[in-house]
Amino acid sequence: MLIHIPVQTYIQMSTPNEYMSRIFSIVGMITKGGMPLGALLYGVILEKVAVHWTMLFTTLLTMLISAFFLISVSKMQVK
Repeated sequence: MLIHIPVQTYIQMSTPNEYMSRIFSIVGMITKGGMPLGALLYGVILEKVAVHWTMLFTTLLTMLISAFFLISVSKMQVK
C-alpha cells in the first residue's frame, strides 16, 4: 500500500485520459506477474539472512521509495 498508492497517483497524474486504461492494464500485468518472482527472491534471501534483518531492510527500502514518490508528486502539484 505504501508504494502502490503513490505509484498509481503518479501514473494517473502523468498519463493522458485517452491512454489511462491501457497504461493501467500494462502496469497491473507487470505488478501481478512480478509477484512470483518476489516470492522466489524472498525465499532465497530468507535462507541466507535472518528474518529481522530482511524485514528491516525491506522497511527502510519501502520508506525510501515512498518518500521519493511523495516528494516527486508534491513537486508536480506545485507546478
